[in-house]
Amino acid sequence: MKKRVIFISLLAGLAGIGEVMAACPGTKQIQAAGTVVFEVNSVNFGSTTLSNKASVTVGGLTFTGSTSLSAAQVAAAFVNLVDGATSGKGTGGNYSGKLSGWSSGGIDGNLNILFTSSNAGDVKNIDVNGSSATAPKVTETVKGSTSTVTLSSLLTGNTVCVGSSGNWAAQEFHKSGGTLTDWKKGANDPVDKTSDVGTWSISGSGTGSVVSYSYTGSGPTAYSVYDNGNGSYSFCNGSTETVASKILTGQVGC
Repeated sequence: MKKRVIFISLLAGLAGIGEVMAACPGTKQIQAAGTVVFEVNSVNFGSTTLSNKASVTVGGLTFTGSTSLSAAQVAAAFVNLVDGATSGKGTGGNYSGKLSGWSSGGIDGNLNILFTSSNAGDVKNIDVNGSSATAPKVTETVKGSTSTVTLSSLLTGNTVCVGSSGNWAAQEFHKSGGTLTDWKKGANDPVDKTSDVGTWSISGSGTGSVVSYSYTGSGPTAYSVYDNGNGSYSFCNGSTETVASKILTGQVGC
């Protein structure tokens, strides 16, 4: 994270290494070590039909039919949703609300959809309700979903990209051993060439896992990191969120 461009507004008065950072809403935290378990709920839509103007809500996202809909049509409205989704691929109705704390996968032949919690560990089952004759049925799976991605495997030897094409604010390579190098305009640019800009390190465990950045003239500032589920990642310090639009393998320009 490039202090002089990206985090200049974050560095004043923020906590150092070891303090637990506040979570970014609607994202899945990447922790420092170990296997993290995210609970999975199976939601069955087999008996869930909608009449005109009737609705069903799953995890905070509501789908209201504008005509009579079959159970398969209702289920299709909740397929492959990311946490925070306000709409999906459903037809014959309208969306309202927002899916919160969960993401969904595909649908099987029995009209089951698996919803994965964005929060690690044992959580409350996903909320379902509606004005249909039979609301969807929720079953908590036994095994859950495991994530073996750690902060180290996510960042070590990779380049974090903040900004967008043609307007990259940071393209920082996380070298093994702790050196942080900004690609800038490349190694051969005569004005703004690739150079070392600071150091990085990982500390903490569980939800207290953070990556800390130190730049010339400033002490370490710690960020918790969250997977947004769409290829981007949020670096969070307190109530402030900086989004890396992508993380690339190796030392490269974004």
